Amino acid sequence: WRRRRTLNPAPIEPVFIENPIVARLVDGRYLVVYDATRDPDAIGYSISEDGIHWPAGRSLVLQPKAGTWSPEIRTPLGLIDEHDGTFTIFYTGFEQAPDWTRLMQSQPVNTFAIGFARVKLVTGR
Repeated sequence: WRRRRTLNPAPIEPVFIENPIVARLVDGRYLVVYDATRDPDAIGYSISEDGIHWPAGRSLVLQPKAGTWSPEIRTPLGLIDEHDGTFTIFYTGFEQAPDWTRLMQSQPVNTFAIGFARVKLVTGR
């Protein structure tokens, strides 16, 4: 691994990207999942041809019915290639609606829980 002077940070998200997990796909491309702010029921993802140039991220909805399990999905913790075209993603979520003011002041906040989802990468570019 070598840090690049250009394209760093990669312009995947307009606001922020946090806790990225990168995996190399069977076809040689790279998949990244990460925490982003755009959708409380999703994490972000992007697929790169070379691991250097990344297109704009997209939402990977883990909770199709809003707030079913968690008021807000947060951080991807693990990305496991199941070697059958699917991935298992472990992630955190708030058990109650987050109090962002307290969180940003490093004060105690609501508890978190760990969830997981099995997702299938659809072929195509």
